[in-house]
Amino acid sequence: MTDRTYRVTEIVGTSPESVQQAVRNGIGRASQTLLLTGLTRDGVFLVEGGEVVAGVNNFRFNESPVDLLKRAAEVGAAERTLPREWNDWFTRAAMPTVRVPDFNMSTPSPAS
Repeated sequence: MTDRTYRVTEIVGTSPESVQQAVRNGIGRASQTLLLTGLTRDGVFLVEGGEVVAGVNNFRFNESPVDLLKRAAEVGAAERTLPREWNDWFTRAAMPTVRVPDFNMSTPSPAS
């Protein structure tokens, strides 16, 4: 995987009370420390009044995946898709559309 940056992070939750509390503590810690950073690619649009009105630049984003899930306002049905990462056109994934208010698009990017 050249030209890619990734890191495996281990979050450990502990509790003298119960396993469930240990899991909650681990998730709480993850929401404070994990950060998902990426770049939108092809298909970012301005929506006004429920209608697509224009295409917009690609953007870099920085978000906690745990916070994203907490803020999810709507989730659509899962649709089959072909991921474009790593030029792997044979891997299939099913992903829903998710509406997340206040998603943090940090900076525009002239990515192609």
